[in-house]
Amino acid sequence: MKALFCSLIFFAAMAFSCLVFAGQAPEGFVEYEVKKGDTLSALIPQEYWILAEKVNRTDRFHLRPGQTILLPINDEAFSYCPLRKFDSRFKSLKKLFYANLEKQVFAVYREGELAFWGPICSGAEGHRTITGWFEVLGKERKKKSKKYNGTPMPYSLWFHGHYFIHKQALPGKAVSKGCIRLLEVDAIRVFYLFEIGDVIFIE
Repeated sequence: MKALFCSLIFFAAMAFSCLVFAGQAPEGFVEYEVKKGDTLSALIPQEYWILAEKVNRTDRFHLRPGQTILLPINDEAFSYCPLRKFDSRFKSLKKLFYANLEKQVFAVYREGELAFWGPICSGAEGHRTITGWFEVLGKERKKKSKKYNGTPMPYSLWFHGHYFIHKQALPGKAVSKGCIRLLEVDAIRVFYLFEIGDVIFIE
């Protein structure tokens, strides 16, 4: 009964969104205004949760009432990508971690071909994430920040000074102290894929 009730809520929201936002959402999505108490588990099937987090640049714990988000409604949504699927700038590199601060997304490229992508949370005003070309200088699975009172920074890749790529909360906007935050699923994948000396490009 509960599952049926949640499904009815979702499809009612979907119909409303299709009516109000017709033509504005990417293929496979509808736009939806978050209500108080909403959770991804109540709005969409589980197989779409991670995709919804990625597309909305926020984790499932930071849905804000009044916020307009994109909800996946069918498998066509999985083809969505906010970045180039081939970037000729990177074709000479066997492996690259790329971050776009304006779009708040990252991608892993192999010889210019997009392997996978995800959302980020970069530095807030006054703590902006540095840009340019870097290399992975170190890795630490259970790192804690020495600069910020032992704040957990799991699956860390160190690339410059006090700057790291690591798992942490994504509230849908740039609020970090300069690090690049990833969803846990992405942080784990990136951590085990990249080794010391691998290339990072941030713009």
